[in-house]
Amino acid sequence: MLLRLYAKGEAPGGAPLAVEAKLGAPGRVLAEASLDGVGPAWRRCELRLVPSAAARDATLAIELLGPGTLWIDRVSLTPEDALPGHWRTDVVAALEDLRPGVLRYGGCSIEVTEWEEGVGPVEERVPFVNAFWGGRDPNNVGLAEFLALCLLVGAEPLVCVRWNGKTPQDAANEVEYVNGAVDTPYGRKRAAHGHPEPYGVRFWQIGNEVAGPEYERTVADFARAMKAVDPSIRLCSAFPSLALVQNASPVLDYLSPHHYGCAALGAMEEDVLALRDLVTRAAGGPPSKLAVTEWSTTAGDWGLGRRALLTLDNALACARYHHLMQRNSDFVEIAIRSNLTNSFCSGILQTRGPDLFLAPTYYA
Repeated sequence: MLLRLYAKGEAPGGAPLAVEAKLGAPGRVLAEASLDGVGPAWRRCELRLVPSAAARDATLAIELLGPGTLWIDRVSLTPEDALPGHWRTDVVAALEDLRPGVLRYGGCSIEVTEWEEGVGPVEERVPFVNAFWGGRDPNNVGLAEFLALCLLVGAEPLVCVRWNGKTPQDAANEVEYVNGAVDTPYGRKRAAHGHPEPYGVRFWQIGNEVAGPEYERTVADFARAMKAVDPSIRLCSAFPSLALVQNASPVLDYLSPHHYGCAALGAMEEDVLALRDLVTRAAGGPPSKLAVTEWSTTAGDWGLGRRALLTLDNALACARYHHLMQRNSDFVEIAIRSNLTNSFCSGILQTRGPDLFLAPTYYA
């Protein structure tokens, strides 16, 4: 196991601090190593801990041996066989077996976070409070880690950019960071973060679950600014409407509804047919396709409604929705499951400690 952390501290009289890292199980120490050189200035520590035995109830301890004050931050413990982006090998293998066409970097947190605070060295990133799901997110997974995962599993990435409180130039900067040449301002930033080659992300979405007159009025400006940076990209809207199609159809490639409540198959089919009709009535050119950038049988239900996501009954409901998408595949080009992992039973892959559980819907 690789232990990474930042540490600083001081002992009485200026003596060096004696600090140890230990992996332990009840009644025994499985691995230990010393943190050398911990002093009054923050320093990055990286240690290799080799357990002498397997244990399902192991704990990590950072011990200060003697009087003094110790500060630690950004503590992580990862397997030595972790893949680029620090992804687990079993999770990556399970995702690869799904043969996903597209994975999406998006969701509600996109609208309250700053993408630039999630790039570069992980230990230098700004944590954020997840206003929707609770908790303080360490910001360990940003664009680079997500794009590494897509490469590992052979999926095309779809990146959702923030609309709320942002300008078209902000969105263009993000496209430039991901796809721009190394001699562009944001391409240079990407190169400084260790990836000189452009990522070449093709699919982008403007805003997550936003709608209304202001969005409908401005989305075309966002689209034009983003395509000015990279004309080859294909753009998805947020929630579709007639006004959105009328205002932005020449510069958008996809309408992007979200489908929750997919067990009500008739309602889902009605929405697909209504959007077909919307595109036909607008008749202004693209968007001519549908990209359902989130779908599931439930969104915010809790209790038994949430636990039902891990049942065979839910797998059947999802399989029926798959058939609906296939029957309309001349119109529906993208459909992205929400969520992929964990997420309070919603994910089709569930991890806890070293365990990986594949939900019935995974097999559907």
